[in-house]
Amino acid sequence: ANSTDEYAENSIAGLNSQPRLFSPNRGEETAISFRLNEPGDVTIGIYNIAGRLRRSFEGKNLFSGNHVFWWDGRDNKGILVVSNVYLIMVKTKIIILGMTKAGFKIASM
Repeated sequence: ANSTDEYAENSIAGLNSQPRLFSPNRGEETAISFRLNEPGDVTIGIYNIAGRLRRSFEGKNLFSGNHVFWWDGRDNKGILVVSNVYLIMVKTKIIILGMTKAGFKIASM
C-alpha cells in the first residue's frame, strides 16, 4: 500500500461500543466511540448479521480527536430492531493533496 492508502486506513482508531449488550426495550442505549486522526466527514452504519443496513448516522466536518454517537436500538424508520448481533462500520472521507480517500473500520457489538 502506498502512503495515501495507509493514511486513509489509519484515519479511524479505537472503534468501540459500550455497553456491548444493551436492551433498547428498557430505554438503554450504546455509545459508539472512535478517534479520528484527521478531520473529515464520517458515516456510521449499523448492520445486521445478514449485512442489511439498519441504522446510519452522518457527521460532517468533524475535528480530529474522540467522538461518540449514541444508538438507541432503532432503525432508520425509528422502529426498534430485534435482539441480535450487529456490526458497526465507520467510514471517513478525507482529502489528501486534492484526492479523496476513504477509510473504514468495522467492530462487532
